[in-house]
Amino acid sequence: MRRLSLGSSWFGGVRLSAKAVVIGAVALTFGTAQVAQAGTNVWTSHGPYGGNVLALAINPTTPSTLYAGMGGGVFSIQQVSVCVGDCNGNGQVTVDEILTLVNIALGKAQLSDCGAGDANNDGQITVDEILTAVNNALNGCAGG
Repeated sequence: MRRLSLGSSWFGGVRLSAKAVVIGAVALTFGTAQVAQAGTNVWTSHGPYGGNVLALAINPTTPSTLYAGMGGGVFSIQQVSVCVGDCNGNGQVTVDEILTLVNIALGKAQLSDCGAGDANNDGQITVDEILTAVNNALNGCAGG
């Protein structure tokens, strides 16, 4: 079994069996996937709006993606980093991680090198996000 932590208490600590993954895959096949977007300390819901979750499944190639199967379709939930700039997810921002963010902003590295730097999920690293990462390096990550 695999333990899932989303960084918030929405599904906090769900344990999934192989049966749940198969049920989720079936639900995914017969439903339409919708994506919920989130940013730092922001939850923007694109559903599900009420109702029961019938199945949960983790994407085996992208474990940070959870699918929730409901009567109204299948919804995709993306794990969001709690700490801007924490590229390796260890709860701390280092100078090397800040340099990675600068290189991404300059186009010398890929966003995939540190997706945790993209606080507003717009596909780029901005000066504001680098400054937030510096602040997290100096003061620690909230919840980290």
